Amino acid sequence: METLKTEWKGSKWLIKKLTRARIKISKPHDDEEGIDLIAYKALRNKFFFMPLHLRTSSSTHLSIRKDYRKLPNLKIIFIWYINDPEKTTAYCFSYAELMEIAEQKGWTKHNRWLESGRYDTRRSGKDVLKLIEPFRFNPQTLFDDTPSAASCNNS
Repeated sequence: METLKTEWKGSKWLIKKLTRARIKISKPHDDEEGIDLIAYKALRNKFFFMPLHLRTSSSTHLSIRKDYRKLPNLKIIFIWYINDPEKTTAYCFSYAELMEIAEQKGWTKHNRWLESGRYDTRRSGKDVLKLIEPFRFNPQTLFDDTPSAASCNNS
């Protein structure tokens, strides 16, 4: 039950950030494909859509799954410290960006990755924070690379 409450809070937090940035949100009927929300926006008289997968935590948490690669435009958003409004922050990655970090950290050589195609960590030392800082979530830049919407970081 706590996990559902945490996920709900994360979804609510993100929807608030996106709607303030004039980005519209749709919620799929189910999240069978790992899509929790769909962000969309009209730019240059065209609509652009971006599937979002949310990972919400009351502390720090990063994870990667091989399943994410099957949705090329999927953005994986990690929301940290959801129970502390002063500390709540988020990071947004494409699969390729997250995979690059996983490779730099050696996570893809770990048995968990090799056996199950997934890796999770709650450790966010200074080295990890330095690697992910460029991916701090900013709703204003979510669609900056349209039409592909390939990146959602501030750089």
